[in-house]
Amino acid sequence: MAVAGILAALRERDGIPGAAGSGLGQVVDISMFDGALSWMALAAGQSLCDGDSQRRGEFPAWRGRGVLPGRIAARMGGSPSGRWSRSSGRRSARASDGRS
Repeated sequence: MAVAGILAALRERDGIPGAAGSGLGQVVDISMFDGALSWMALAAGQSLCDGDSQRRGEFPAWRGRGVLPGRIAARMGGSPSGRWSRSSGRRSARASDGRS
């Protein structure tokens, strides 16, 4: 969350191509609580859709998935849906219980 503030401070110090920067340091004030709270929207959204609550540290988007062989090389976080599993040739436990 602090990346935008840090980049703006560096841009002020170093300037942009064709224009000199101030050469002065900047103060970057961030709220760690606000950053953490924005991540909770992912877990809350999944809980509202699925009706399942995740245990601490068990949210799928926060765990690495590794590299899996297949036609599609990229995937965003979240648990696999039945549609994703069918299109990739895999079957997940969720897809096999009749929910999609």
